[in-house]
Amino acid sequence: MRKKFLLLTVIAMLVPQVSFANGETQVLEALLGKVKAKIEVPEAFTEFNYNQSGEDYRFIWQDQEGKQGSLYVECESDGDILSYRLNLYHTSDSTLAKIDWETGKAKAESFLNQVVPEYAKALVLRERTAPSSDYDYTYVYDLYHEGVKVFNQVIYVNVSKETGEIRSFSGIDFSERTYNTSQPKITLEQAEVSYLKQMDLPALYKTYYDWKTEEKSSFLVYKLHNGERKGIDAATGALVVHYKDEDNELYKEAATEESQSITAKNDSGASGLTPSERKAVEETKGLLGVEVILDKVAKHFPRVKSATVSRNNLYKQQETYVRQIVLKDEVNKTNVSLTVDAKTAEIENYYFWSSTSPETAQYHWSEKEAASFLSQVAPQQFKETKLIEDDYTNEDMTTTNYYYGRLVNHLLVDGEGLSITYDQRLGEVTSYSKNWSQMSFKSPEGMMSKESAVKNIGLELVYMETDQGVYRLAYTTRESYMLLDAFTGKEVDYSGKVIEEEAQKFYTDLKGHPKEVLIKKLFDSGIYLKGEKLKPDMPVSEEDFLNLLCQVTQGYELDENENVSEWYKEITGKATIEKKQTLTRENAVYYMINATTYKKIAGVSELYVYPFDDKQYDEALKGYISLAYGLKLIQKDEEGLFRPEDRLTRAEALEMMYYLLLSTETE
Repeated sequence: MRKKFLLLTVIAMLVPQVSFANGETQVLEALLGKVKAKIEVPEAFTEFNYNQSGEDYRFIWQDQEGKQGSLYVECESDGDILSYRLNLYHTSDSTLAKIDWETGKAKAESFLNQVVPEYAKALVLRERTAPSSDYDYTYVYDLYHEGVKVFNQVIYVNVSKETGEIRSFSGIDFSERTYNTSQPKITLEQAEVSYLKQMDLPALYKTYYDWKTEEKSSFLVYKLHNGERKGIDAATGALVVHYKDEDNELYKEAATEESQSITAKNDSGASGLTPSERKAVEETKGLLGVEVILDKVAKHFPRVKSATVSRNNLYKQQETYVRQIVLKDEVNKTNVSLTVDAKTAEIENYYFWSSTSPETAQYHWSEKEAASFLSQVAPQQFKETKLIEDDYTNEDMTTTNYYYGRLVNHLLVDGEGLSITYDQRLGEVTSYSKNWSQMSFKSPEGMMSKESAVKNIGLELVYMETDQGVYRLAYTTRESYMLLDAFTGKEVDYSGKVIEEEAQKFYTDLKGHPKEVLIKKLFDSGIYLKGEKLKPDMPVSEEDFLNLLCQVTQGYELDENENVSEWYKEITGKATIEKKQTLTRENAVYYMINATTYKKIAGVSELYVYPFDDKQYDEALKGYISLAYGLKLIQKDEEGLFRPEDRLTRAEALEMMYYLLLSTETE
């Protein structure tokens, strides 16, 4: 029996207990006994319901009034637990971790020993990624066989940072497996060569539009796209494909790239024009009217002649004015959507649809005819493209699709080019699209070779399921999608920015430090300064301090939110961040209080008595320092001093964040 990989899903229908024949009743009773022997059901969860799908059961327990939470368990008919999720409605969800990572790990492994004892010893915990501010720790395990990872056998266990309770468990697959344990004959280096020959690692241009600067840029990458999870057989060097189970989430699109749309900006006229308004008016000179545009478009798409304009929008897309026109033909029950350059009538997009179409294909369109059509619609652009073969086949054979990718310096520009769809029932082009940016492209001179780049895609030796239940040694990629800078080989994101390593271990230079325990709690809570070493007694930079403060008070890092510049001005009173500038202790307190609701009253100095024994301090900051002391965000040293003009250290900055968090959770 094939026991499929299942993730816990929200139960849409719960079937209450009903009367069963004796045999069925005994099966359910025995199954409940097996499940409850492995997990603990909270005493308050006295109400029980379940449903059944094939040989899998879904159990749910909850309290009588439905106010405390619920426990979902999915299991197989023999009692093997596939997934588990505990929802408690009245937890405080504290930002500060009450238990540390190591304690949570011990609880996760204890749970695994109870629930999947036959697999527990074969599971290997993945290296901890950067700590997050989530309310749970997530422990990710890979299944290994004789020291080699079994591909796509990943177990997830979530543990509450507050209580240590298991919040969820999923990913287990109880399938019977047969392993081909012969020693690999192909080395990693040979697998890399074979990978390039059989799967390729194309070099291409990626484009990125920055919404803040309204600028578009390009960058050169090597693109890994292994959505089908192909690999290189470790015995023969041949191409193998992971067994495709349609229920497996792995085969849903592995990586989607967000298509970027440009915000439409409508122009409005006014009398007494400002220079900016005058410029906008001047730019609209020479724009073509709708009728002129439709006459030009009709040469390629005659459908527009018989339709009536129902919507006409004009907007500016970067430096180009675009007209979007929607037409309807009530007689033939058809619609047309059209986007064109408002000055040249150059067609950007055309889409036609009809509520009535013949059921069978009556026409045929060849690649030659598609090329001829595109050479007329976009003659200059078509010269700079090449046909991209598409593995997708339209099962009903009613449409034919062609895509011509844009070439720059003999390299493809990812996502740019000309696409066209021909409807074989209607005998006409029903869709056309041109995606073509105006920008500069970096020369490929000096880019690294594919042979060097392939070493960075993460090929590894695994046991891959190549047939149902049959596993053989193969080399495949850890990720299904990856972009590598074509010059450095480093992984980059969709904007071309280098992706930093996620792994962040606790600092190696804090052992025995007075603030070690406190800083570890913050670290486990997802609030930390990056780096292998903290350098606790070195001065903290203004940038690092404000980054911590932003995480604690706003929930994001400085470079993660476009509104951060306004937040920064509000906190510091300055327009630009002084990244390397260090902070005095009193200025740090000033920033911290400004990030709280006490900001307004802190500035009224005469309300406060300075609580420390320092002989010198800034009178204007007296209220801020007094409030911070009253809120227990700062403390006196052994001499009763605050030392306001001393430089704040990195450990002291984290200590302030700890007490700031503590104060918000005890208010």
